[in-house]
Amino acid sequence: MIYSYFSPDLFPGTYQAITTRFDTVKALNDSIAVYGGGARSGLLEVTLGVRRPIRDVDLVAIGDAVTDEQYTQMHKLLNPSDYTEPHVERHPDLETLFKDRLDFTMNQVAILLGARRVLVASTLAVEACRDRLIVPTEGRIRETKKFEAGGDETAKQYLRNRTNVPARAAYFAAVFRAAGLDFDIDLLDHPRPTNPEESHSFFLGLMVRKSLMVDEAERGPGDITATNILIELYRELHMTASPKTQTLEDVVKFCQDIHEQHPHLKFYGSVVAALIQHIEADTQTSR
Repeated sequence: MIYSYFSPDLFPGTYQAITTRFDTVKALNDSIAVYGGGARSGLLEVTLGVRRPIRDVDLVAIGDAVTDEQYTQMHKLLNPSDYTEPHVERHPDLETLFKDRLDFTMNQVAILLGARRVLVASTLAVEACRDRLIVPTEGRIRETKKFEAGGDETAKQYLRNRTNVPARAAYFAAVFRAAGLDFDIDLLDHPRPTNPEESHSFFLGLMVRKSLMVDEAERGPGDITATNILIELYRELHMTASPKTQTLEDVVKFCQDIHEQHPHLKFYGSVVAALIQHIEADTQTSR
């Protein structure tokens, strides 16, 4: 895999946001890094000159130099509102993380937390951002096809990926478009639902829950800009037959219908989510 390296002066907004978070945390060395949304914000700033807010900090340990205890302590200091015990994300090297863990090429990026705070990205990630294109990684396509070929033993994982990957792609595109960045989706040959009946609606709801949080964080309580775009993308990708959403009531109904199918999916984190009439989940599990 070919990498590009960017110094902090090329992503000053993201660098400052991360540095502020780390005022109370002693960065250990380049064996721990920020990935996920924080690193993606840095890449967008490098490639497009766009500064995106950082809502949380996802950490990954590279190699064994950082202990589980050190990782956990850093996670808790950086994400004080997360009261759950963090899972230690650890990979032998960045190449393994980029190839086997991540879903889209634009997420093949990390900011090393050593003294230099260098942003490292695969050339595929840089190209995807410059082209404003959301593309699944070869590793994720290979994984889903392996699940598909596994028959009954891997059917659940296949159904999950078949909906979750295009739903996540739609989520990223919707959030970016709501912020004025026109990103497109190219799923290549990744399996996806051919009609709404094949969709796993739990994962559609999961992404809507996230988009509602982003809407309110970026534009204020009750905003549904990205969520409306997301549901319309679901329609374009043949993952839902729900009517076009335009109003707050439309979005609430969309969420309510999914919650009644999957009551274990709890909508929370937004004014809109609070309008959903939650029911108690029984022993059923998502299919």
